[in-house]
Amino acid sequence: MKKLPYIAGGIGLLLAATLAILYFTQIRPWIAPPEAPAWAIEERWKKVEELAALPAECTEGDPASMRAFYDAEPGSPEAVAAFLAWHRTVGAWGQFDQCDAYAFSPLRPLETARRAIGQFWPEDAGPADFELDHERLAAALRLAAQYRRCGDFLGVSIGFILAQAAVEQAREHGLRADRSFVERRPRAEEVLPAIARGAICTVTLIEGNVTPSPPTMIVEADGTAMPASESPPPSAGALRILDRELLFHKQHWADLLLPHTADPSDLSGLALTLEPIDEELLPKSMLLRGGLDHQDAKLVRKMATILAEYDAFLAEGVVDAGVDGG
Repeated sequence: MKKLPYIAGGIGLLLAATLAILYFTQIRPWIAPPEAPAWAIEERWKKVEELAALPAECTEGDPASMRAFYDAEPGSPEAVAAFLAWHRTVGAWGQFDQCDAYAFSPLRPLETARRAIGQFWPEDAGPADFELDHERLAAALRLAAQYRRCGDFLGVSIGFILAQAAVEQAREHGLRADRSFVERRPRAEEVLPAIARGAICTVTLIEGNVTPSPPTMIVEADGTAMPASESPPPSAGALRILDRELLFHKQHWADLLLPHTADPSDLSGLALTLEPIDEELLPKSMLLRGGLDHQDAKLVRKMATILAEYDAFLAEGVVDAGVDGG
């Protein structure tokens, strides 16, 4: 019986050693901060923010005309009419929050633009009486350019696809390129900033969900204002984990994107960088491992193909005709 304390002590040591091994091999890697200091990561992240900066055309001007065709039923005659009016008045992209998928759906304007150039038809309509002209193509090219210059990765993808649709429809209807095709030509350099905007949107959305906001007030029947019930703020531990996740996110995208600023026109190199990698090679970050899109490389290569086809269309000759809103 005297040996029992020694046995119990041995079991205790074994258990402690097992727990220590589990902590250092399974738990600590998921809570440890990046090896690089936070200030260094934030300095590099500032360069990503500079890369993602929007040109003036994305934030200036009266967005009312775009709101008119955005709010109309996508693809409807009313939406198409508002879309062409937006183009004629040199409409602004508008103060849409690109990071808020609920406030702005890039697919709504796309559907209307495709309908305007005859690529998309509702089930109860047909192209029998449709006649494509340079004004409709110019409007689609204007929207495509603003998608590429003002949007995130989804936006730049739609911008390239819509430019491709304009070329295909022009060819189908026997129209040659005019000055709108030249002025609104897709550029390889538009892709890198768009990817940076997408990375920034992730940070913006996460930080926005944890930043305290003024309580919502409810006015009672007697006129008394009472604060509505609010969700409790995140704990200090949760905020530390969130800060860690965001640091890994910022470090990852800065490492990926900043080397390409030396030659942002190299879509082949960018696509190679965006190729899927084994998750085990990524940092122990739930945000990184769960948030990477393995289609990015394929889409960037598709953009390079679209750009080559677009340039081939321009090489067929440009006519001095067409209506451009500016």
